[in-house]
Amino acid sequence: CDMKDMDSVRAAKEKLANAIAQALAVGVPESDLQDAEIRRKKLHNTVEDLKGSIRVFCRIRPLNKREKDLGDHMVTKQTDPMTLVVGDNKDHKFMFDAVFTPGKQEEIFEDCKDLVQSAVDGYNVTLFAYGQTGAG
Repeated sequence: CDMKDMDSVRAAKEKLANAIAQALAVGVPESDLQDAEIRRKKLHNTVEDLKGSIRVFCRIRPLNKREKDLGDHMVTKQTDPMTLVVGDNKDHKFMFDAVFTPGKQEEIFEDCKDLVQSAVDGYNVTLFAYGQTGAG
């Protein structure tokens, strides 16, 4: 997909969403904004389609106090926003849609919020998280 196309569709969606919010703030009835809301949903889902239906994020938790006290060290290194190297071997490189080391919940939500919006708009979405419970 052409990133310029996706950026222009995203910008149009955000501009329309802001206009809807401003209209509601000055008292325009929601019923008068139905056409604009339908267009916003279509723009939103166009952005999601351009991104692709499957996205894989990786979050590496920091070492906890116990692990540090035992002398453990990180075996992963983020080399750019989408690449993770495991161990000292540069051949063990993995590509993701985003890498968080460790990443705050807010940062991760920023990348997932569009999927949440799609669910609110009535579309089917799936978020799958894998990891040890309480691991971060």
